[in-house]
Amino acid sequence: MPRPAWFLFAGSFVNRFGSFVLPFLVLYLTRRGYTPAQAGLAISTYSVGSLGAAAVGGQLADRVGRRQTIAASMLTSAAVMLARSQATNLALILILTHSQA
Repeated sequence: MPRPAWFLFAGSFVNRFGSFVLPFLVLYLTRRGYTPAQAGLAISTYSVGSLGAAAVGGQLADRVGRRQTIAASMLTSAAVMLARSQATNLALILILTHSQA
């Protein structure tokens, strides 16, 4: 396979592996002392963020370009996930979960 295809494959793998963390967010939050309702709210904010992200991503792809939009999305998603791992406040966790979508 050509080298660019391997980069695309690796980027897609890392991106999908990162989204695999989402189902465990509920377990993580409940073990940290949050109620199941609060953990469910965090998952809900991800869903709402996904709706907005699809629209914004489409607009950015048209204006900036597909490659730049995908690269920015992957980098931003990784940064937000790292930030969320350090967040201790529920409001901040909700904001970061919403913006990761």
